[in-house]
Amino acid sequence: MVNSVLMSIQVYWGQIFLLPKRVPQEVNSIYRCFIWHGSYNDSRICKVAWHKLCHEKCEGGLGIRNISLWNVVAVGKVAWVVQNRKEDLWSRWVHHVYLKQKDWENYQLPVSSSAALKYICQVKNELYEKLQSWDWLRQPTYQIKVLYKEINSTHIRPQWSRYVWSRYSLPKHKFILWLSIQEKLQVKDKLWRLGITGDPDCCLCEGGIESHAQLLFQRPLTKACFGEIQQWLGYDQCPNPIDTISLLRWTSKKHKGNRFCKKVCHAAVTALIYQNWAARNGKIWRNEDA
Repeated sequence: MVNSVLMSIQVYWGQIFLLPKRVPQEVNSIYRCFIWHGSYNDSRICKVAWHKLCHEKCEGGLGIRNISLWNVVAVGKVAWVVQNRKEDLWSRWVHHVYLKQKDWENYQLPVSSSAALKYICQVKNELYEKLQSWDWLRQPTYQIKVLYKEINSTHIRPQWSRYVWSRYSLPKHKFILWLSIQEKLQVKDKLWRLGITGDPDCCLCEGGIESHAQLLFQRPLTKACFGEIQQWLGYDQCPNPIDTISLLRWTSKKHKGNRFCKKVCHAAVTALIYQNWAARNGKIWRNEDA
């Protein structure tokens, strides 16, 4: 919803007007609060850094648009127009008043120039620093989406990303799995070390510190549930997993030649992790029995 509805509104206006940097930053702040806390002005710390959320899903992020970077790339199209569409009225005016047969790539505007033109020139130089090339300015076409992906990409694809975004899992299950892989769930062990909670004890079992491994894999009830799932899927006994990635890798090896069975297995593991987390929250906030 954030990408398809909320951010599409800003993307439209970002291609028409030269938005000041403060505007995209404020929009990013509103989206960040909405994603993590369901409001628009929450000051609490987010679980995952915003720039990581803006990476593509195959690169370990959530595929959310970085509005600040998108606005820079959108303004870059205006700089491209000056270089490639010299017959346009506004481009002709820039060439006649400022450039006067000078090279646009290395041109520095005088101090007396308008604020809008200074911003365009600043973005032009910023894109050059990010791409280390003027090729984008020399291309016959300019596609904002393509250039944005090129700049925003980390070119690093973690193996676990293909386990998370399966169409066989529910969105809320996939989101909790994504957090658990990065160990970003707010377990009591982490909260205790930050001084937020009084003790790190697990609320679902007698004794033991509530860490990611303890809550999701080492709890007796969790082991029993996973044993039932293994039996249902026709698996042999799985060695005790130490983290989410090792468990998903083990399930992948069991079905090397059958993609459908592999995805069903991943969906079952994803649902188990989500239900563990939901049971923990139900116990803490509503005193429900797990």
